[in-house]
Amino acid sequence: PRKRAASGKKGFAAAPAAAPGGAFGKLCRWVAKKGGKSDGVAVGDVGGGLRGVVATRDFAVGDTVFSVPKAECVLSEGRADASPVAEVWRVLPAPAPHVRVALLLLYLERFERKAWAPLLDVLPSPADLSAPGPMRLWAPAEVAETQDPQLVERVGAQVAADDAAYDDVVVPGWTAADLGAPPTRDEFRIAVATITSRA
Repeated sequence: PRKRAASGKKGFAAAPAAAPGGAFGKLCRWVAKKGGKSDGVAVGDVGGGLRGVVATRDFAVGDTVFSVPKAECVLSEGRADASPVAEVWRVLPAPAPHVRVALLLLYLERFERKAWAPLLDVLPSPADLSAPGPMRLWAPAEVAETQDPQLVERVGAQVAADDAAYDDVVVPGWTAADLGAPPTRDEFRIAVATITSRA
């Protein structure tokens, strides 16, 4: 919530935060080494049992709260297209951007985890994504309980498209790229849910 900052200008007042030595603190130090800035923010309780980014000091309107160098720290379709995982779709039609970024996430987990650990460690776990979690992970009967035909149709189309990408691109492309055993359908679905829940 907006509160009057100590400077007398409107801004964001500090809130209780998580310990700086935890996963978020490691992420902030990693981002700083790559040229980012995160002074004055941490992960904290934002109410309702949810975590989020909170201010640890007062900010005035116009202050930069944090900055992240996209070229160094962000999982994007451009990074996916420039990475070795792009071999998965080199001879196949390129899948949707969220699928390419999900495949990048899976690639980094398997092959470059040490370099990307500070970011990977703060992403939601499969347990974090359950109950209720993103609707694309719900069973069809659970989605139907919403009694919203448009929502049921939209989620069904998303799941069908992701399943087709898995069958038509992920399994054959991962195998052809000689990256070892392809991710399981569940691993792929969790990666897609992680990426789309952060979009």
